[in-house]
Amino acid sequence: MNIRRKWGKLILIVSLVAALAFLVPTTLAYMFDHAGSLINTFAPKTDVLTEAPVEIVIEKTVLSSTDKKMGPEGFTFQLEDVTTGEKQTVTTDKDGAARFLLIFKAEDVGQLNEFKVSEVNDARKDVTYSDVVYTVKVNVTAVEDRPTATVQVDGKDVEACVLPFENIYDPG
Repeated sequence: MNIRRKWGKLILIVSLVAALAFLVPTTLAYMFDHAGSLINTFAPKTDVLTEAPVEIVIEKTVLSSTDKKMGPEGFTFQLEDVTTGEKQTVTTDKDGAARFLLIFKAEDVGQLNEFKVSEVNDARKDVTYSDVVYTVKVNVTAVEDRPTATVQVDGKDVEACVLPFENIYDPG
């Protein structure tokens, strides 16, 4: 009985191999005859591979010496590129937040960029403005052939660039 099983298995395996030997070349030939040229549709995301964004976040608070309060919205901040002198401005929202977004590309690798961030005094009545000026340095290097930005604020390395500004409202 054991001999029959062994021969039966062997016959089954030989039959399958013979059938596959006949079918596979025919199937492959059909596929190559009827399939057009292969088209590679993969395209890497170029913005991920070629840009290093840096976000500079402004956090504005307004302290009051009385019960009268002033909200942190509507204050203007300036970012100045020390090298080029170019300036950008942003205005705080109702929560006192504003953001500068700097994008560095592959051609910026090897550059150390320096910026000054300050508040613009728009002469609001009874407001003492913050006179803080932050120095933000962005060093752009290549990591695995991609631009990567590291940030320092006033000489200290930071993971997130959050700059607090505080004004005093004294309506008298």
